Amino acid sequence: MRIEVITIGDEILSGTTLNTNFQYIAEKVSSCGVSVSKHTVCSDEKNELKQTLSDVTQRAKIVITTGGLGPTLDDCTKNILAEFFCSSLRVDEEVKMDLIQRYGHHETIQSQSTVPTNADILKNTIGTAPGFCFQKDGLTLFSLPGVPIEMAEMLETQVIPHLQKLLIHSDKVEIRRISMWNMSENMISPLIENLNRKYPHVQFGIYPGFGILKIAGKSSVKNEKDLDSCFEILKNEYKTQVFCDTFSSVEMALHQLLVKEKKTLVLAESLTGGHIAAKLTNLPGASNYFLGSIVSYSNDVKKNVLGVGGKNLEEKGAVSQEVAIEMAEGALKLASSDYALAVTGVAGPSGGTENKPVGTVWCALSQKNSTTFSWKIMAKGRGKRASVIEYTANYILGALWRYIAHDITPREDER
Repeated sequence: MRIEVITIGDEILSGTTLNTNFQYIAEKVSSCGVSVSKHTVCSDEKNELKQTLSDVTQRAKIVITTGGLGPTLDDCTKNILAEFFCSSLRVDEEVKMDLIQRYGHHETIQSQSTVPTNADILKNTIGTAPGFCFQKDGLTLFSLPGVPIEMAEMLETQVIPHLQKLLIHSDKVEIRRISMWNMSENMISPLIENLNRKYPHVQFGIYPGFGILKIAGKSSVKNEKDLDSCFEILKNEYKTQVFCDTFSSVEMALHQLLVKEKKTLVLAESLTGGHIAAKLTNLPGASNYFLGSIVSYSNDVKKNVLGVGGKNLEEKGAVSQEVAIEMAEGALKLASSDYALAVTGVAGPSGGTENKPVGTVWCALSQKNSTTFSWKIMAKGRGKRASVIEYTANYILGALWRYIAHDITPREDER
């Protein structure tokens, strides 16, 4: 059954807003055993939206739209859909009373509680704009708000259960996914090519990130055993680098491991400026293990807070093995933690030298009553500051995960 997604909004087309909604929708739809066939981004202009709806509904039996349901002048999706499905509009008293109870009497209440007569209402428990489900002549269209948190809640609790019922008799596919640390496309490609030859009914997708590689495979239900065989081979070949049996983040893998092992972690960040801490604290329950981060961006903080020796800073420089080790050991001592991670490097785009080019990063791992390890990496994305920082964050979190999970000491020649 063909499924298409329409993202509506001039802010998407202008680049002002990052389109995370489609990624979320596509992932949730694939969990139902089907894939999105096409994604269209459409402006708020009425004629453009009408034409897009006409084109998409001629091809797809299920359509999901997101955006254009708010109370502002450019939010015209509701009216266009009502016209498209030959529906009048009415005030839904249940929606109206719910909005008044949550927000009080407001000038937009009447507008937000006006809904198409021919649509089923999808309740919005977070914001003000309800969603809609239209059904006509074998076509089902779900219209969701554009605000990501509202869209996600409505999709998960109301659209996906409905979608699963619609797909009962469709040709479903089986999907498997894994996430890997410190892998690249060229490293995995030979094995994938061999698997393709041996299992021609399995299709693979390779999705590289900054120090992270995600692999998806799909097959028909009747070829599910072949699909499972492929992913067992992948996991056995790279068992110390597969950190999750689905698409996930390396910080989540480390989060789960530290909670399970009841170990604590502290950070000393120079290059990453708190980015590693942000990754961890974005996860609910991080307080169970994460003690904090010392963002020692200046040499003064390295010396006065972490206790890094002035001699090493002067003779070896802030970006050095010696300083990374002292940063980790200083953080460990301050926090009395089980583990401490430290990073110092050259993020760029300027500041690099012949001996320490942009992307040079020294990492250190110190642990309670044990050895401190240190190693150098050349962070991918040289010249692009954000890329160097993201790569470094993923790398050092993955190195700690691998050390705890598989007792593999981080070292300079990982690749």
